[in-house]
Amino acid sequence: MSGGGLPPASSKALSPPTPKPRRRTGGPVSVVFGATGRAGREIVQALLKEGHDVIAAVRNESKLNDVFGSYALTGTTPAASGQGLLDYVTGVDVTNAATLMEGDVPDVLKEAAHVVVALGPVGGLQPGGGFGFFPGLTSEDVDYKGVVKVVDAVAAAMGAGKKGGKKVSMEEEEEKRQTLFRFETPEDVAKWQRLDDVIMG
Repeated sequence: MSGGGLPPASSKALSPPTPKPRRRTGGPVSVVFGATGRAGREIVQALLKEGHDVIAAVRNESKLNDVFGSYALTGTTPAASGQGLLDYVTGVDVTNAATLMEGDVPDVLKEAAHVVVALGPVGGLQPGGGFGFFPGLTSEDVDYKGVVKVVDAVAAAMGAGKKGGKKVSMEEEEEKRQTLFRFETPEDVAKWQRLDDVIMG
């Protein structure tokens, strides 16, 4: 049949996208959440110097370039003998549990010898003037709820919730958990704030 019809569909299967090669030296693997923050970047550098291969779990890679430099993310050899390599996974949002359970995140958590949480709330100038935390990125959203989501993701990746190959019920899991601080009432929050004031000096 002549004319401008659509070309026949190819019977050749599409190849899956090539996965990003993992950058490893063979040393212990540490996953760091909050790697580009003030504490996180110091932790990353210390781990690399100790010979750990570090995986930064971040929202996107642009800030990684700003903080660590492009060579740290693409170089094929460590900065010095005995040091580790820096790798990363993107699309990670600790306030969104789904991002911790998909993509490369579960695989790198399974690989990890250590998981470091160096999270912190995000604040700045507000639209109406003044300084404050941005919606969804408050201390409660990040330091509390975000950390809980990270712990749940690590537990899922490590196979927690199974006993003898069988799934453990939610009731059995809850028996093992101990909630130290609840955030359900203003009184609960006030108790945490008093403790936070003591910790922060």
